Amino acid sequence: MYKGGKPPVNYPDPTKLRWARPVYKSTSSKKKPKGDDDDDDDDDEEDEDEDDDEGWDDEFNDTSYEDDESWCSEAELFKDGMSAGDVKQGKLGDCWFLGAMATLAVKPAMVRKVFWPKSDKKLNQLRDYGIFVCRFMKDFVWYYVIIDDKIPVYDTPSGKPVFAHCLDNEELWVLLMEKAYAKLHQTYDALIGGYVDYGLRDMTGLVSEQVVMKPGHLGFHAETAEAIESGHFWRQLCTDWKNGSLMGASIQPDPQSKATSKVEAMAGKRGVCGGGGGLVVVWWWFGGGLMVV
Repeated sequence: MYKGGKPPVNYPDPTKLRWARPVYKSTSSKKKPKGDDDDDDDDDEEDEDEDDDEGWDDEFNDTSYEDDESWCSEAELFKDGMSAGDVKQGKLGDCWFLGAMATLAVKPAMVRKVFWPKSDKKLNQLRDYGIFVCRFMKDFVWYYVIIDDKIPVYDTPSGKPVFAHCLDNEELWVLLMEKAYAKLHQTYDALIGGYVDYGLRDMTGLVSEQVVMKPGHLGFHAETAEAIESGHFWRQLCTDWKNGSLMGASIQPDPQSKATSKVEAMAGKRGVCGGGGGLVVVWWWFGGGLMVV
């Protein structure tokens, strides 16, 4: 859970936590998640016989769990589709990654692509064994991260999840993606601190661009200030949004202040963090132009 087995300052003590499994809702007649089904199929890394069910039968004919201590009793990976409002932060300073998840949820089909395999039937068969597979891209290579469905929860009667979770306790995609991403980086606390574009890049395999807007901060360029002043930057944002680009925002700590250098790490104490998030979009017409804020 933590590097060296010890929690960072202000983070939950693992000796006061336990690992719990969800109890699943029957998936005999599942509906596909709502979303953008017209995304390009970038699944050349998927098996060509993806829809061939041979070899996926339950040879043991027993996929039941006997777990009466669960924080949820009708769990589903996705419940009524996905949205940015599903994502809730826990006691971990990884709001940059959660912001990336919330941003990605604007295109639910892209969230679904993080979970392998493509076939919902096969996905549910793996789920029945307590197995999930998430894929992320690192250094231009797709990594398929295999996890079980045990989640760190508080060792209390309520047994609520410690880290990120969905607004609805019966929905699992947020906490499972966070667990898989933490495994990719070896520990949960390895996710403390980052930027939204990092998460979007890793989850989609697409090219990301980071624009630093505040003078004096690492990565800031004078050309950015000129683009903002002239209005070109705003027009470019509106164009990119109309063209389907995903946009998020992160707060970069003041490089001159020691007090703000650990803004993400404090999330373990507060339970909330302002380090990152999806771009909040409000649509209305102002002077004949589209406003995005």
